[in-house]
Amino acid sequence: MIILIFWLLILSKMPESIDVYAADIRCLENERLFAASLLRLSAERRKSAAAAAVQNRRLSVGAGLLLNHALQKYGINGRMVKFWHNEYGKPFLSDYNIYFSLSHSGHYVFCAAGSEEVGADIQKNVRYNAHIIKRFFHQEEQAYIFSLPQSQQSREFFRLWTFKESCVKMLGSSLARELSSFSIDISEQTVAARANGNALPYTFTEYDINGYFAAVCSKAAYSAGSIQWVDFAK
Repeated sequence: MIILIFWLLILSKMPESIDVYAADIRCLENERLFAASLLRLSAERRKSAAAAAVQNRRLSVGAGLLLNHALQKYGINGRMVKFWHNEYGKPFLSDYNIYFSLSHSGHYVFCAAGSEEVGADIQKNVRYNAHIIKRFFHQEEQAYIFSLPQSQQSREFFRLWTFKESCVKMLGSSLARELSSFSIDISEQTVAARANGNALPYTFTEYDINGYFAAVCSKAAYSAGSIQWVDFAK
């Protein structure tokens, strides 16, 4: 009976849309705050942060803090949570039917969470490599990018990349294998994923975060909300 009541409480907190969070991790340059933040993470997240390259440790810790914040909505203590991973490394919560996706780039961490599969990605708009387009992008996407003036190609490359990676992360499959198997159509007002000429039942939401491109991909029935900013220094 107690277990039933517990799950009813969890289900009552399920969102009707996907929650989206972002944070600037530069405050974690403060060594005292960084050390205190480590103690707020789960054992697995602390291990992940320790294994990260020195320049990426603040991003790893920030991603863990952002996930903790997202899980609070469901009454879940992020420090105590356990994870399992599928064959491609996508993490899931062991004891809850709540899905999440984390991403980080530059100064920002980005998270989406909800009751359905979700994928999130953020990318900084920097110089791109044309060889990546030829290797990982669908032929229709290659044609679209190379048809643009060179001054616009970098921007559209990173827009497409965030959409594609958010989609693959939602599916929880191999990034290298899947990226060229479908195309993203951004020629119209709405963004659509297509495979073999057919529209795929996914919904995309795009965000502009101070010069970074970010996207959330979800099942068609779910839309992503506005970004909720989190301040780790508070």
